[in-house]
Amino acid sequence: MAEKIKPPLRQTAAITLLAIGALAAAPWLVKITIGQINRPESDWGSRARLRSIRGDSGYTSDNDIY
Repeated sequence: MAEKIKPPLRQTAAITLLAIGALAAAPWLVKITIGQINRPESDWGSRARLRSIRGDSGYTSDNDIY
């Protein structure tokens, strides 16, 4: 079947299909990458978790606690 398609058109179709595949995989790759960055074992993930906990505690540095 592929032999019936002219080479320039075949190459264009291949590039188009490759681009569509890359665009379809992009959200999944971003999700995996963000998951790796934010995992609790990473330094950045630990700092983000601590910021979140501190932000939700209701305590701000402006308040005096006695």
